[in-house]
Amino acid sequence: MTWAPDAQRNLAELYRQNPAIRGEIAIRTNELESVLGQTPLTIGVSEIEDIRRVVRPPIAILYKVREADRVIKVLWVKLWDE
Repeated sequence: MTWAPDAQRNLAELYRQNPAIRGEIAIRTNELESVLGQTPLTIGVSEIEDIRRVVRPPIAILYKVREADRVIKVLWVKLWDE
């Protein structure tokens, strides 16, 4: 699993700007990395072609799955406030 540079920067900003929920962000990020590494096509919802969205409050991510070689790339991350 890899992270696009913009997604990495955005995650770092979320940590920096939200100290009160930093622990929750870290927990959810780790959970998502674990689940996506095992079963990327069974969580979240399909958005466009091979791009999927998954929400685990307090964050949401968009990720791309290349099924041929099972490569997962996180494209985007944000706080989920719904």
